[in-house]
Amino acid sequence: MKEMDTLHAFRRLYGKAAADGRGEALFGTDSFEKSVAAIERYALTDVSMAIYDFEFPFTGKPRMDLLVGYICGDLSSPVRFAGEGDPSLQRFFSACGENPGWGKYDCGYSFDLSAAPDGIPTPGLYILPPPEMPAEAFVPEFLEITGFGDRVSTAMAAFTNAPEAWLPHYVGVMAGRPQTPVRLGFALSRKDSLRYSGHPEDFLRDLETYMDIAFAASGREALFVLADGGFVCDLQFDLFQDGVIGDGLGVSVNFGFNDLDPRKSAGFLENGVGGGVMRRIEAMGLADARWRKMDGACCASQHIERHGDGYRFIGEAITIDGVKVRFKNGLPYVAKGYLLGQSRVL
Repeated sequence: MKEMDTLHAFRRLYGKAAADGRGEALFGTDSFEKSVAAIERYALTDVSMAIYDFEFPFTGKPRMDLLVGYICGDLSSPVRFAGEGDPSLQRFFSACGENPGWGKYDCGYSFDLSAAPDGIPTPGLYILPPPEMPAEAFVPEFLEITGFGDRVSTAMAAFTNAPEAWLPHYVGVMAGRPQTPVRLGFALSRKDSLRYSGHPEDFLRDLETYMDIAFAASGREALFVLADGGFVCDLQFDLFQDGVIGDGLGVSVNFGFNDLDPRKSAGFLENGVGGGVMRRIEAMGLADARWRKMDGACCASQHIERHGDGYRFIGEAITIDGVKVRFKNGLPYVAKGYLLGQSRVL
């Protein structure tokens, strides 16, 4: 195992993402200190790769939430924590490392930093198969080992009852949020996303039927804007203990981020295929001009660092991970950006 200093890796990646004024404009003034406190307490240490997803809104006061992830196949049981650790977290991450079927899955924490003015928020936990292998077979075991075994039947029913085009993809438990919802994620293939683009009324009907709500006029408009061009890639819902799908919705779009060279990303959002969608999102008041700063954070590099009595190579990259619009009770209220930072021992 090539042990990585995950806190040092975060400091480097955050510094690059926040350079040239982006930190204050996108993340706010206290996000770095909150992130460091969370990582010092919860980070795993016996890993050769660390993943950090910086989540930030495009309107309102600049702030940031943080996802901290690992590759399941990179974990060895029992895992070690940078801080004191916790028996329930030990059980979860050790199980992730022990399950051979989860070797390529991501697992990790979600920290609602912006919702915790003081102290470290209780982290949520998630597990995420690779994009090319959406599935739900892992869900019962995940919920059992995270202490939510009583939600298995309702979660599996929620996946089963979804439209055929929605591919079950990931699940999380949001332990720090009211009523502790289970987060459900669905992937859309490019084919089905294009179908929704040509028939946005089908997109609206599927969502209203599944959520059992009616979208307001502004909600319908936002859904049609997002569907245009066939860029919708992810739908996100909250499932509560009584089996009810909540009235919150996240719709993510991907404008070809996976194929973007982070060293040639400047101006990609403004001038690329998604520029028209982003400007329409801004015109609706769901974003301001700060989204134009996002692609300037992208970069890739390698460096040598001292390790023990020798040296080793570290590879790092920051890429665009997505753009999401959040809805509440059929109304859109904010667009968010995601920057994915990765550090790996080579």
